[in-house]
Amino acid sequence: MNDPLLNIFKKKLGIFMILDLLKFTLFRFFTKGSIPIFLRGGDSISINPQIKASHEKELTLLIHHLAKTGANEFLIDIGANIGLTSCQNGKDFNKVYCFEPNPLCFEILKVNVEIMLDVDKVSFFNFGLGSKNEVNKLMIPKNNWGGAFMANNENKYDKEALAKKDGFDSYNLSNYHQKSVDVKSTSECLKKIFDEIDNSETIRGVIKIDVEGMEHVVIRGIAESLPDNINLYIIFENWENSFDFKSLYNFFKKRKIKILKLDNKVPYKRSSPKIIKGLQLLFGRLDTSIRSINEVIDKTGEVIIDVS
Repeated sequence: MNDPLLNIFKKKLGIFMILDLLKFTLFRFFTKGSIPIFLRGGDSISINPQIKASHEKELTLLIHHLAKTGANEFLIDIGANIGLTSCQNGKDFNKVYCFEPNPLCFEILKVNVEIMLDVDKVSFFNFGLGSKNEVNKLMIPKNNWGGAFMANNENKYDKEALAKKDGFDSYNLSNYHQKSVDVKSTSECLKKIFDEIDNSETIRGVIKIDVEGMEHVVIRGIAESLPDNINLYIIFENWENSFDFKSLYNFFKKRKIKILKLDNKVPYKRSSPKIIKGLQLLFGRLDTSIRSINEVIDKTGEVIIDVS
């Protein structure tokens, strides 16, 4: 009988089973403290939550500290992706609001949040935030779903910067999934949320923004909708030293703000050869501090706006 099904498996040496067991054991060892949520294998944002038991540890510690020192009324996670920030920090807040336009991530976001939090205190929004209500094209890097960005005229990052942040040599459409997504007015959406949580007393909360070049648009919408009795911290990731920080003061012209930077110092020059960097890392020290944006040379990284 010449049945093709009888010949689909090849014989292999027993050592390959031993190697598989070794890889399994090592993986279990290195990921024993991983966050118990669904992650996408091979994706850039999925590595640290497995091997370091946290996603962006310094940012997570900062948000935890802000909540524990009184800014715990709400967490608004704009660009929530699969829920890494909300899942790690959401338990410290009375209410959590998750905005995520990526349809590939949104259902994973909901599942992960339900694993980690009391879902009754969480609101989900499957759309992006911009200056107005419209449909936009979302570009999703195939190797980094957390780096999705809006391809429109309001995005402040040029194509080369967008490619570089995700590890691509140049901007090539073949590196992205493209999805048409709903975008809604930031000021209109957040006004509804602020009206919902406004109890006529001074209250405090945190907004985390991860929108890959749309920061100005979203922050302006926050400023336009923010009631006088709500104080908050806005934390966003900046990829360009040329970011126009002066415009932020204009957005919040009726409020007092401080602009700070989560400053990570490494013991080497970024222009040094890799072997020199490695040696300096081996014998050096990593320092993280919070400083005024005017005191730091490298303005890329996590920026904090204290709106009081």
